[in-house]
Amino acid sequence: MLNLLFYRRGPGLVANLLNVWRIQRIQVGRSDAASIEFTDAIDDAMDDGVITDAERHRVFLTDTIMKSERRGSSKPVYAVVESSYSLTMDDVQNIKASAMILGKVFPDTEIHAALYYVNVAPCIEEEANRQGVHLIKAEKLG
Repeated sequence: MLNLLFYRRGPGLVANLLNVWRIQRIQVGRSDAASIEFTDAIDDAMDDGVITDAERHRVFLTDTIMKSERRGSSKPVYAVVESSYSLTMDDVQNIKASAMILGKVFPDTEIHAALYYVNVAPCIEEEANRQGVHLIKAEKLG
């Protein structure tokens, strides 16, 4: 349910959070131009030894990847987002890892990690903030 909610509302939430526009949702295995370009870049980075197979796998497990840009700039901005009802330290570590891996593949690109959630313990919220992970609280469900 939470992933579906983010699928519908995510582009607007990310646009507001990061002040970006022209958001494209990247979906590994899809045949749209943005997804093909992204997947090819990840595969090429693995083939060239920039990232490992495990890192490729981590990126492909990321719930949502969005590519956008800032007004007046054609330079891409990526957002990687995990959706979780109740956040855990693993969620923080996984999304941070996805962002760091994208940083290796796209070294001169702005990359943001975010978590979309309903519940979070204060210690996990503090850790996410310390690691620079954006927190996006979902509206009440049901």
